[in-house]
This record gives sequence, structure tokens and C-alpha cells, in this order.
Amino acid sequence: MEGLAEKIDRLPKLDESERIKASEEILALEGDAVETLWQKATAAETPVSRLSLGLLSRLCKKKLPAEKMQEILSNRNRLELYSLFDNDDAKIRRNAAILAGNLADPRDAEPLSYMLENEKTLFIRSSIILALGSIGTESAISALEKAKSNIDNLYEGADMEKHKNEEMLALSKSLAGYERMSFTGFRQSYKFLLKPTKGLENALYEEAIGCGFNPVISAFGIYVETDDYPTLFKMRCFNEALILLCRLGPTPDESAEAILHSKLLQILESSHSGNRFPYRIEIRDISHDQRRFWARSIAASLDSQSKLVNSASSYSFELRLEDEKIWLKLYSLTDSRFSYRQGDIPASINPVTAASIARTCKKYMKPKANVLDPFCGSATMLVEREMLFQTKSLTGIDIYGKAIGVARGNIAAAGLQANLINLDILNYSMENCFDEIISNMPFGMKAGDHETNIPLYSGFVNMLPRLLKPGGYAMLYTMEKKLLSGMISANSDLTLVDRLSTVSGDLDPMLFIIRNDTPQPY
Repeated sequence: MEGLAEKIDRLPKLDESERIKASEEILALEGDAVETLWQKATAAETPVSRLSLGLLSRLCKKKLPAEKMQEILSNRNRLELYSLFDNDDAKIRRNAAILAGNLADPRDAEPLSYMLENEKTLFIRSSIILALGSIGTESAISALEKAKSNIDNLYEGADMEKHKNEEMLALSKSLAGYERMSFTGFRQSYKFLLKPTKGLENALYEEAIGCGFNPVISAFGIYVETDDYPTLFKMRCFNEALILLCRLGPTPDESAEAILHSKLLQILESSHSGNRFPYRIEIRDISHDQRRFWARSIAASLDSQSKLVNSASSYSFELRLEDEKIWLKLYSLTDSRFSYRQGDIPASINPVTAASIARTCKKYMKPKANVLDPFCGSATMLVEREMLFQTKSLTGIDIYGKAIGVARGNIAAAGLQANLINLDILNYSMENCFDEIISNMPFGMKAGDHETNIPLYSGFVNMLPRLLKPGGYAMLYTMEKKLLSGMISANSDLTLVDRLSTVSGDLDPMLFIIRNDTPQPY
């Protein structure tokens, strides 16, 4: 049977498909392959050394192989690694830098800095830069800063533009995490586009008026103007707040030029500390196959001409290309509106949608009500109901024990009390005790299916007249529109007061408002 060392030695002699298969078999060994790969990387002929080092750098993205590699380097001295930084073969030098980046050991910062300063083979430099960014020590950042200040001297001439852009992108990503900007407050008013749950726009409109704004409804959402950005987050019925910068250009270069001539830098510099602004680009207007090209092209132009730093993994704002416009979305102020959500489950409702449903239904609610959510999940609906005005009691029921466990954590984090019960609602026996029922019902998407929903919905609708007090309301949100509508119509004790169509992600659920018209007992 062929041993691991022999398999590694054969890699350069295999055709591409065979080499890929053999490489995957070696990678599957994880920590057990580390020592043999390192031996081949440092002692074998160049083709074997190059391939071994490449496989080793891939393995060391994982914790266990990286720990095994650190043990080897500690026992045998790291000079073996540093000698690879100076190897005659460019691909070996590059793979050694990638390996060091995956290990992220502060001891390697100085040798990598020296390597970057002296490396003339351009395709290697980005790997060294990313390795220094992973290490992130003061000396590593200093080396990156120096490289960025020298980039124009290194890349002179139009034929060097591609390599310059690649290095600038690597520098931007590596530096961004250490230059996070901090929001200090606006010096003037800006117009924000608030994006609500579609179909529930009136909830946000009324909430904005209640917060003292003068909202304007548009096709894209609701506009408000303010110089007090934190005040926006007193409202719970919007998903995000965007500032319009400019129109989207016909090409990436023209779009980048439009961004640079917009109010973006003026907004950032006047309202944030720091001298670099890490961002990401989110593209929703361009076809999927063109998005990467557009993002890279725009980022290359912005990063080379401004204080902007493209960093998709660590950013403080987003440039959004949507609706043929370019928008600014800030992440530099923490949105803590829904911080009570310590956990969720796959079928959890979006908290903005839950808040919007609660506010939409406000006229059917009353203070000091006894409120039930019979499919409570992570308790988001119950918390958002309580946020409107105080209830007398909150009761949440769910058939899944995991959901009840998550709900308990969220209720506690919200500083509330609720009676949370792990039970099938069809087995619940209390009667005429709730003023309101509010619930995100099982859709049959992430929980359950249509066939199981038929008896569940039938049994639950038949229970409503005895769960609710006479005159009480049930506010139910579901994708099972035909199913629920038909069952309400068939129950003479229930009246469908209203229903609203909405859009939530890729779904189009409907909100049903139902009144219990069972006669009052004498």
C-alpha cells in the first residue's frame, strides 16, 4: 500500500485531475499529514516542495493542523520557515507567506516585513501583505503602512496598473480592521431613506410622526430628515437607513467617479473620527456575472484616490448599488433595537416585521391585556407587543422545547416576564382568558409543511372562540392564506376584520385580524 510520503512525491507526475484527487486525499488526513508535508516542503526537490507547501498552507486554515504546525516550528526553530521566505522559487516563497498568514504568529511579523520590503516579484507581494494583516501586531501594521506609502514609487507606468490595484486591495483588506472609524455625530441634517417591511409602511409612517419627524412616503420607502442619527433608532419599524449619494453610472469607473464627487467623504469626515474609512460594496442592480467585476473595479478606483478602504470582512459602512442609485449605509453606530434577541430558531420572524405587525394592530389592542402567542418560537412577537404598551400578562406556547429555551433567554434579556409553555397548542385547556392573540403561524417553509398545517390550522381556528374573550382579537401572520381564510369563513363565531398583504424576503405572507364575536356570557 502506498504511503503518504510516496503519494506526495508522485504529485508532480500526475495529470491535473489525478493531482486534484490525490491532493484531496492528503488534505482529508488533516493533522496526520502535517509533519510529512513539512518534511517534503523543506527537503524535497522544488516541484514537490512547492506542492507540499501549498497543501500545508491550505491545511493550516483549520485549527488542529495549525496547532500541529506550530508545535513543529517550536521544536525545530522557525528558521526553517524563514529560509523558505528567501527561496529561489517564487511560488515556494508565496506559499510560505500564505502559511505564515494562516498561522498568524506574532514572531513572524518581522521576517515577513523584511520579505515585503525586498520582494520584487509582484504576484507574491499581496500574499505577504495579507499574512501581515492576519498577524496584526504594531510592527506588522507599520510595515503595511510603509508599503502603502511607497506604492506609487513601486508601480510606475500604465502597464503596472493591474498589479498596483491588486496590491492596493490587499493593503486595504489588511489595514481595515485596525482603522475602524468611530461615529461622533452629524454636523448638519441629512435625508434618510428608511426601508420598512413592504405592506406595513403605515406602521413606520405613524411611528415616525410619533417621534417628531415629518415623514415623506416614496416608492422606495419613507424619507425623514435629521441631524440626530441615534434618534432614528427609537423607531422599530424600519430595516435599514440609507443616504442617497448619487446615481449609478453606466460603467464602474464612472460610478466610482460619481461616488468621489458625492457628499460621501464630507459626511464621513465631519461625523467620524479616524483618517481611513473601511467599507464594503453591496450590488443589487447589476447582473450576477458582472457584480464581482464592478465591485473590484469601483474599489480599486476609490482606494487609490481617497481615504476609503475596501474591506468586505471588517467595515464601518456600505456602498449600496440599488435602484440605479448609489446609497450610503452606516454601520459605525450599533443598532441595539433588538439586542434582546440572544438567540433564534430557523422559523423566527424578522423583529422589524414583528414590530411593524404589532404597531399595525395597535388599534385592536388595549393596555393591561392578557396576550397569547400560541406558536411563540423565540418570543419576538411577545416582546414587540410589550414594547407598544404594557400588558397584564404574556403567555407563549410552542411545541418545540428548543424554541421555548430560546424564548426564555430572549424574554429575560428584554427584562420581561412571560409564562412560556412547551406544549402543542391543540392540547391547551384554558378558556376565555386572553384579550389578544398575536402570532407568526407555521408557514410550512422552515417549520412544518402544508399537509401537517391543515389539521393544525383547523384545530387552532376552532379553539379561537374559547381561547379569546368575547370581543378579543387574534392577529395572525402566515403564508397559508387560503387555508386560514377558508377556516375563518367557516366559523360563525369569528369575523375577519382586516387582512394585509406583505412581502418579507422572498415570501409574501398575509396579516389576518380576526375578532371573536361569541356573545358575552350573562
